[in-house]
Amino acid sequence: MSAPVASFPDRLSPAAIGRFRLCPKSFFMADVERMPREEQPNPQFCQANAIHHALERFFGLPAVDRRPENLERALRSVWPTHRRPGAFVSREQEAAYGLEALEMLRRFGERFNLNTRPLAREEWVQARVRGAELFGKVDRIDAVPTAGAAAAAEAGMPVDGREVIGLELVDYKTGRVELDEDDLRHEPAAQVYLLATEASYRLPVERVRFIYLRSGHDISWYPEREDVEALGERVLELVGEMRGEIEFEARPGSHCRFCPVARRCPDRQSVTLADLVPVEEMAF
Repeated sequence: MSAPVASFPDRLSPAAIGRFRLCPKSFFMADVERMPREEQPNPQFCQANAIHHALERFFGLPAVDRRPENLERALRSVWPTHRRPGAFVSREQEAAYGLEALEMLRRFGERFNLNTRPLAREEWVQARVRGAELFGKVDRIDAVPTAGAAAAAEAGMPVDGREVIGLELVDYKTGRVELDEDDLRHEPAAQVYLLATEASYRLPVERVRFIYLRSGHDISWYPEREDVEALGERVLELVGEMRGEIEFEARPGSHCRFCPVARRCPDRQSVTLADLVPVEEMAF
């Protein structure tokens, strides 16, 4: 299987990069051939979209109004926007997901700073790499002191105004799966957000932070400048590899459940000899 050069996508999202890393064939079918996707409305997506929208609205409020109880008000104001026909099988199911969303926001209000004034919320960022545009939407971008400026201030040294401001990227997670902190630097979303935000803002990213709303946990990556330079080189290599791919090997596995084109892929139910392990001590 090969793809015409002209079919290679002009824009690459974290999801597309993740598909290529997990299963090149999924990337080919979804992002190169652009097959119709089979994404049906479901309660998890409705809940996640409503929570993200509520947090975006909440952090747009004046600081005096950013009280924990107004997180619930924000959710109730946006919930109907994300209620999709067929997503919930009953009002009872919708109520259960709504109450669960309120609990996530309550936990967030108890454990995290509500006084932050973000530079941007739900912000699209992009960077050009090997003729392709990396892009993504960052849930929240905050201004923070750069590591150098903070160290200089602590030592009582003068600080160059051009080096004072850095950025912190915040991504809210509503799912149940959580990364280990050591793995955050390898997550496609964290990598794309970092490179695209620095290219868009021309400011250094000091911290990438994932907040898991179900548990109230958060993990952080504090990239050094050499980390960012090395990441840029790795992404250049990856995009070159994606452009040069001609086989687009299928790698079926548990991730097939979440593939948007799985039903059109004949390899998703493939079996290898390694899967067929004879059982010993049988009666025949």
